Amino acid sequence: MVDLRMYKSGIVLYIEKYEKLEDLLKEIDEKFKSVDHFFQSGDKIMLKVENYREKISDIPKIIEKLETFGLKVSNILTENYEENQTVLKIKEKDENVMETLVVMKNVRSGQKINHSGHLILIGNVHAGSEVIAGGTVVIFGECFGIVRAGMKDDNSYILSLSLNSSLVQIGETKQILNKNFDNPVVVYAKNGKIYIENFKDKED
Repeated sequence: MVDLRMYKSGIVLYIEKYEKLEDLLKEIDEKFKSVDHFFQSGDKIMLKVENYREKISDIPKIIEKLETFGLKVSNILTENYEENQTVLKIKEKDENVMETLVVMKNVRSGQKINHSGHLILIGNVHAGSEVIAGGTVVIFGECFGIVRAGMKDDNSYILSLSLNSSLVQIGETKQILNKNFDNPVVVYAKNGKIYIENFKDKED
């Protein structure tokens, strides 16, 4: 179910198809205990999950499990991995690439998160709160608050496991929402309009 693979760009934890998250986490635990002499605290590892679109809600738990071994997930890879393909870059040191901030918390009413780069939020965004990012916003949780992405790059998007927000914004394009989305969706702007699509239907 799990395997460690070496690529030119680093080590990848490869996760094949699985049924139960608890069984997967147990196998990851056993795997890394058997190779604890190989890694040091702070080492980076990439993550590749088969059918990641179907398992997107499990990814935060997988990341948390790896962090118990002192490991940092640097990339989440697409199913057909090539050296220049990634779904999420957790951190980039290239001066021309916006840095990605990972926040593990619930954003409660009255709170605001404002980041100049990409933002990955592992938690819920409550009504009355606001999330603002210069680039893409990825929310591994439920979103009821206002989300503004693409303040520096209007090619950015919003990805959320569910979207019940009153307002979303990509770049200068805004839209008040009168519909709730209880499944993973991608929000993007095109020709001055906001589009919301099911994540599984959105092409890479």
